[in-house]
Amino acid sequence: MLRMELRVCKVNFAQPDVRLIFKTLSESGTWLPASFEAQGRFAQLASMPVDQDLRFSTRTVARRLQGMGEIQGDVFFREDSILFLVNVHSENPSFEQFRYEFGLDGVREISEVALSEGGLLIGIATTLTDYVQILDEFSLAVAEAIRSSFDGRKIRYMKLDWEPVSAERDLFDSLRERLAAEGIEPAFSRAELSPELSLGAQVLADKSARGLIRELSEAGFAREADVLTRRGRKEDEVRAALGSLKDAGLVVTEHLLTCRHSTAPLTRITDPAELENPIVGNLRCGKCNRTYNQELLSEGHSLSGLGQGLSRGNHWMTVWVAERLTELGAPLEAQYWNIEESGEEVDIILSFLGRLWIFELKDRDFSAGDAHPFNYRRVRYRADEAVIITTGKVMPDAKRVFEDLSGGSRRGGAGGRGPTFIEGLANVTPGLRDQFDTAALRRAMSVLRLPSAITGYDLEKVLRSKTEAKLPDGAA
Repeated sequence: MLRMELRVCKVNFAQPDVRLIFKTLSESGTWLPASFEAQGRFAQLASMPVDQDLRFSTRTVARRLQGMGEIQGDVFFREDSILFLVNVHSENPSFEQFRYEFGLDGVREISEVALSEGGLLIGIATTLTDYVQILDEFSLAVAEAIRSSFDGRKIRYMKLDWEPVSAERDLFDSLRERLAAEGIEPAFSRAELSPELSLGAQVLADKSARGLIRELSEAGFAREADVLTRRGRKEDEVRAALGSLKDAGLVVTEHLLTCRHSTAPLTRITDPAELENPIVGNLRCGKCNRTYNQELLSEGHSLSGLGQGLSRGNHWMTVWVAERLTELGAPLEAQYWNIEESGEEVDIILSFLGRLWIFELKDRDFSAGDAHPFNYRRVRYRADEAVIITTGKVMPDAKRVFEDLSGGSRRGGAGGRGPTFIEGLANVTPGLRDQFDTAALRRAMSVLRLPSAITGYDLEKVLRSKTEAKLPDGAA
């Protein structure tokens, strides 16, 4: 997945000073400011001094920003990474105004950071896993260039420390505040995982195990012999599933004592050794007058507390999907589940990659009857992304509902896009990975519009080339 991190150093430099920093970085030969280098080559070809800025200003390139001041910045490349350095001077327009003019949805977080005092903003967009180390090296190089470019009197009191700029906003807080303003207080809980929950959910991802635990839930208690007899030729499959349920702590084993004469149940005991106690073993059956230690004893199973919790409302699927989300990089603290509003349950809400995701999970086919309620919740929560995950199929009539709703939205001028369908648990990880890759690329392109506007180069094309990533039509 495409990764992005932003940092800020709250120091104030005039724009000519920043050009001197770029010159120092260029002379070092390790971090080459691409636009600065291109200008130098341009000046050489034109037989002009290389210490002049020959570009059109930001105001000229984007006439909408005329009179707003100019922002100085440049772009750097390292392996499959794009880095940038932007000077946010206190005399420049606010980032909020700049964001509005350029439609920089991806940098809303930047405008919320206290940059009113000015600062140097650096960032990286990359597919590399060691991106933090690369950004560390870059930030140290910029700090060293500052020290080398100016005498001690100018930078004596400057604190050349880099602070992280949050690239994530908790969009769920905004949702909760909006609903509260409408007099609605949805019940929710932040997602929590444990080894016991994860193992139980993994076991129940097997269809045979789910069928068996559903049967035990309905029966309350079932003898193992009866369970195996009903499965016929699938006995080996059932034994394996039952073993997995036991190992995961989803079922508890008990023993049913029955009358040898009438086969009527007498009692259930946890440990057969209890019959060795004369107080229990010498009790007599009211049907055949035998003592309890002479009656038939057979092993059986019922759901444990963990099994009941995971099977209730198919909570196992919520846990299972939450774990897949976490494995793909979505922070657990950004996941919320079991949200209810007016009796309508939302399975998972996720705030990730600058977008609000809503998930509907079905351990069955998703039908047209499910489509309208889900679409209502998607619109009400203003979800940026909607994902339907089913162990079965999304029925054609349900897909037609979304097609009709999406078409109506476009005709109304609001724009519209149907939910993502993921059919079968085997397709969950690759399906979610594709969605996250698209969202990460979209966010990175949004942030890179700023250095693109400053340098005059289309960094979106560069990013696509480096990541070999493609957005679906209309998603940019």
